Amino acid sequence: MKLVSILFLSIFCSHFYSATYYIAKTGDDNNTGTISSPWLTIQKGVDITGAGDTVFVREGTYNERVLFSHSGIATNTIVITNFLNDIVVIDGNGISWGASWNGLVDLSDVNYIELDGFSVQNADYTGVWIENARISPLKIVKLTILIQAV
Repeated sequence: MKLVSILFLSIFCSHFYSATYYIAKTGDDNNTGTISSPWLTIQKGVDITGAGDTVFVREGTYNERVLFSHSGIATNTIVITNFLNDIVVIDGNGISWGASWNGLVDLSDVNYIELDGFSVQNADYTGVWIENARISPLKIVKLTILIQAV
């Protein structure tokens, strides 16, 4: 009975608990992800988040590829957004990911993700790749994809 109560409590609490994290160009991925001790990369925030969590990204150009590997749930999406209308750019300049056809921002096989307030530029193949997101529509708001002529 005690084990059942603990299991119920942990499932119940995890459903309603959400965390807020921060990313900044002055951060470090070994930090705690708080506003006063932010992480450096958007990928760190994407890797750590769970259903209901929000990641605020501070102003700057982030030269990285961002791959989502887990989903939110219908009642608790994962939100990755710019902080207070900061200008945030995900830049693929100099990044190559080989023969993969996926994008600089890869939302393959994930659901219940909100991506808001980013520009994506200099992608080797595609700026944002969405594949197999059949269960729910992904919410992408204020996303600018800059395309260069080849």
